[in-house]
Amino acid sequence: MNFLRKIIYITLTLSLISCESRIDFENLEFLESNDIDDITDVEEPIEKLEYSFAVPDNFYGDSAQVFKFQLTKVESDRDLTKSDIKQVSTGNSKCDTIQLIDASEENPQIELTDCNGNGNLTLEISQARSLPVHIDNLADEQLSAPFDVVNTDDFIYVSDTGRDGIFSVNKSTGETLEISGPTRGTGESFSTPTGLVINKNETKFYALDNGKKAVIEIDIATGNRTVISSSNLAIGTGNNFSNPTRLILNNAEDKIYICSRGGSREIVEVDISTGNRKRISSNSFGNGDAINTPYGLAINSADTKLYFMGRNNRNLYEVDISNGDRTVISEGNNLSQGVKLSTPHGLILSDDETKFFINDLGIDAVVSIDKATGNRSVLSRNAEKGEGPLMVAPLGIAVNEDETKAYLNDSGSSIDGIIQVDLSTGDRSFLTKKH
Repeated sequence: MNFLRKIIYITLTLSLISCESRIDFENLEFLESNDIDDITDVEEPIEKLEYSFAVPDNFYGDSAQVFKFQLTKVESDRDLTKSDIKQVSTGNSKCDTIQLIDASEENPQIELTDCNGNGNLTLEISQARSLPVHIDNLADEQLSAPFDVVNTDDFIYVSDTGRDGIFSVNKSTGETLEISGPTRGTGESFSTPTGLVINKNETKFYALDNGKKAVIEIDIATGNRTVISSSNLAIGTGNNFSNPTRLILNNAEDKIYICSRGGSREIVEVDISTGNRKRISSNSFGNGDAINTPYGLAINSADTKLYFMGRNNRNLYEVDISNGDRTVISEGNNLSQGVKLSTPHGLILSDDETKFFINDLGIDAVVSIDKATGNRSVLSRNAEKGEGPLMVAPLGIAVNEDETKAYLNDSGSSIDGIIQVDLSTGDRSFLTKKH
């Protein structure tokens, strides 16, 4: 380009001095390209290629599935071509055949077939992105009645009451493997595992076992199980617990707190070193509103306050660990504080301890609760906020480290899997699903 500009300059110069009888070529100077940009530079027009995606007809399938994406032309200087369509995968999923139908029309359609590999696949056209579809060609483990869920950087871990085990789900591919259960690990077998937590080093799980009224420690590397406290198995002393639903590990990692929704409906503390149990708060211990079917459990960073949801009265409580006193933070039936709750289950406290994330299987929603005001905001809800697969029976919730995504274990018979939720848009996609 610089050479051409110099030729142009020479031609112009020669034209201007053609009336001269002699040209001093030895002293002729050439301008640099940036000196004549105003003469030679012409802005190239920007091509317009803008489309929007409708919701795909399917959100999950294998190599035999046909995925259809309806488009709407927003503004375009030309017809859409296959080369304009980009496939982006969280794992290694890719569709080998792309069919473009009615490319010159206002509403063209893309059909994907021969989809191989595994993971969430998104289509991109210029700046537009489709909702993800999950492609699953794995012969892996299948969940059946997942109950609680734990997040780490690369994996989601699930307690499954139908399979009596703990399972991992790869975030990139959705591959599901048994971590501890009927075919992996030694020790006391599970009998309806419910609540699940992981230690900071990600070397151990602690799981509640509803059938054996026990807290079980699981070595992640081997899957081996050790009962650390159980009234049924006479391990540890103190208060029994009945129908345990959720548990939380304190930050010092020397105590576990349990929601016990049967019997006296209470919060119980377990000393990890001894297995001994003691009541922290109940309807006969500590002041405040009555405990009504406690579900969901969180703890502050100072290990001084617990938080739980009342599943039946729909309130969010704060508990003073030192004396068992209870304070209502948010009244789930109070419409002045936001959406009316129905059947809240899981509970996550944000890292900055200013808000909570909950899942409510009665209204099929993910909701945030402001800790200071108790006000509630819908982050994702069927037919109200966000697009993607519908929630059926979301029992547990986990949130990633930067609090941009939530993971719901949905035990609906049509799902039995993990739904991923974009907390900024409310959009949902499958991380895994039974097949």
